[in-house]
Amino acid sequence: MTDEKNLSRRSLLLGGGAGLAAASLGGCATTSDASTQRSWDIETDVLVCGSGAAGGTAALYAAKAGARVTVIEKGSAWGGTTAKSGCHIWIPNNFELRSRGVDDDRRACLQYMAQYSYPHLFQPEHPQLGLDTNTFELLAAFYDNGASMVDEMMAWKAFRFRAAKIWTNGKYTPDYFDHSPWNQVPRGRGLEPIDSDGRFAAGKGVVDTMRQALLAEGCTLVMRHRAEQLVLDGAGAVIGLLARNDDGQEVAIRAQRGVVFATGCYSHNQEYLRQYQMDPVFGTCAVPTNEGDFIPIAGAVGAQLANMAGAWRGQVVLEDTLRYKAVPAVVYWPPGDSMLLVDRSGKRCVNEKRGYNDRVRQLYNFDASAAGYPHLLTFMVYDQRTADLRAGNHPIPPLPEAAPYVIVGDTLEQLSQRIQERLATLASHTGGIELEDAFSDQLQATVERFNNMARAGVDTDFGRGNYREDQDWSNYTPPKQGTQWEPQSELNATLYPLQAKGPYYAIILAPGLLGTNGGPKVNAQAEVLDYQNKPISGLYAAGNCMAHPAANAYWAAGATIGSALTFGKIAGQQVALRQSMGAQEETL
Repeated sequence: MTDEKNLSRRSLLLGGGAGLAAASLGGCATTSDASTQRSWDIETDVLVCGSGAAGGTAALYAAKAGARVTVIEKGSAWGGTTAKSGCHIWIPNNFELRSRGVDDDRRACLQYMAQYSYPHLFQPEHPQLGLDTNTFELLAAFYDNGASMVDEMMAWKAFRFRAAKIWTNGKYTPDYFDHSPWNQVPRGRGLEPIDSDGRFAAGKGVVDTMRQALLAEGCTLVMRHRAEQLVLDGAGAVIGLLARNDDGQEVAIRAQRGVVFATGCYSHNQEYLRQYQMDPVFGTCAVPTNEGDFIPIAGAVGAQLANMAGAWRGQVVLEDTLRYKAVPAVVYWPPGDSMLLVDRSGKRCVNEKRGYNDRVRQLYNFDASAAGYPHLLTFMVYDQRTADLRAGNHPIPPLPEAAPYVIVGDTLEQLSQRIQERLATLASHTGGIELEDAFSDQLQATVERFNNMARAGVDTDFGRGNYREDQDWSNYTPPKQGTQWEPQSELNATLYPLQAKGPYYAIILAPGLLGTNGGPKVNAQAEVLDYQNKPISGLYAAGNCMAHPAANAYWAAGATIGSALTFGKIAGQQVALRQSMGAQEETL
């Protein structure tokens, strides 16, 4: 039973208490055996750290298996970054595909994931597709468990999902590498959350419903408790955890069967960003509690770290990163068709309608001669037509000049001058990036070339609009009704000439993160591995706090949360199986 007298009462209540007072202990570990006679403040079978998609799912599966479950959440709000998201999930062979008789072949799906994530290793005929055994088994575990996880969670009324469709054309959402020769099911793996009335629910609706399911199973939910160090028995197995509550008090939690970490990424840890990310990061939309707490905690017990430079990426509004600790959102697809991205030279540098993750990866192109990143900052240039048709579609504000980050010019020449003036005010945050001397002339030439291609309906430079992903996702939300403008070109829905007269607008975009996806390495049972690739007994991980098998690829919308839910299921099931081990460990 929980000894509530040793806890802050308000910290046991969702939404109660003051902010967390104590800092991490920096990854210490402690050993408990028969001689230490440790006193425990909370005793449970399974302890889950983190309340997002991965943590909530792990907790529910463990509870359904008969375990007593306690969930601790570091923050003051339930659900982590999942609660902030749209919560699409990508699940191969899901119930919607099966209901339509679509064969999402296991081998073919694994080939798609392996090719996208590891093009340098991919061997389509190899038994493990050219991958090491553990990585292959992780991809297989995702495929093998994802669809059943959704079926089971929906049966438990932990959430509701339906097939995700493009709102403007009714087509099933496409994968981000839909034209891969190995992708046999390029549409339909995406699911979107709905409420009991069939309305789109988003992440907040999902985590709230999951929370109610956990409470119905008798789980204990503890807010504002930060995990600090693991407690081991004499044999090195994890038997508990020390946390710090909102009053700064240490709380010792005994976990009879084990501990599952689902504490998110390290996007808000500036030291880790500098240490592990190879390229500059300007901001993130992850919630501020994502500081990589699991890295030193797991490292202290010998966990192997992997994919530490990995991340889910997206462009962010540069000036938003100065206003917000966590930006409202990344720029998934720059909205509008009479719009283009140019770099500091005034030239286009990317297919603007490619997915956010891959677009940033291309913009990190390093110039060896200049020892810098020529495309690090890009300038989203658009006209009044796009400003009106896409009003309120991030990052375009509801009114043309309603956001302070929007730069306006009556002509392209004046717009260029004002971009340079804005950059001067931001120099201390960008390393002094300036426009090249010929930017204004080059921008005008670029717009003229773009307009000619738009009139022809073919982007001969970057292939914009050549792919289902370009066409569908860039028009996921419908254009604003009641304007004077033609909605789109019949030749290519992603291209339209910029107007011959201003005003023209620009927004400065920079590379950012949805979240990192590196951390302790796990196996297909979600067990954390040491540097001999052996499981650390009693320690599990799921979600963005672990080394993700996708590496740097974003398979499709919802790949992050879909895999978090799936590995949450695996972790919850596996830790619940350790019932007999718990009794043995307690006597050590």
